[in-house]
Amino acid sequence: MRLRWIGWLAGSIAAGAAAQPNPSPFASEIAAFAQADQANPPKPCALLFVGSSSIRLWQSLAADMAPYRVINRGFGGSTIADVNLHFDRAVAPYRPKAIFFYAGENDLNGGKSPVEVRADFDRFLQRKARTLGATPVYFISLKPSKARFAQMGKQAQVNAAVRVLAKRRADLHF
Repeated sequence: MRLRWIGWLAGSIAAGAAAQPNPSPFASEIAAFAQADQANPPKPCALLFVGSSSIRLWQSLAADMAPYRVINRGFGGSTIADVNLHFDRAVAPYRPKAIFFYAGENDLNGGKSPVEVRADFDRFLQRKARTLGATPVYFISLKPSKARFAQMGKQAQVNAAVRVLAKRRADLHF
């Protein structure tokens, strides 16, 4: 009887662990970046584009930015918090000349307020300053879309908050 109970408990724990959400739905994309970098290491001092799928899906990025070298590290439907979570693997290793940052719409869509989105971006800037010093960050403004038309007001609030912040920081451009 005791062995049966232990077996049931172990099975319940294993089932519960399997049911836990993946702490990072983008882990496979981040791992793919590392594999790609190992196979073809990026040249130093490139321009880093990081953020959500608008960056990831920018297929003509290298041609559009020529003659500058670029690294595209957009992933999935990421949020600013996701970029922060993967900062050490998706931003820091590249020691970029500049960072072009696009995220925030998925944050709002996920229920965060403009104040929370700005706070997450502040955390990104703090990590960037500790790790990459004065490397400039170019925040690409949140954009209206048909699918998220109801968020236009909140997007405008985030854009306004970042614009104000950029006036106070030499390393941030809006």
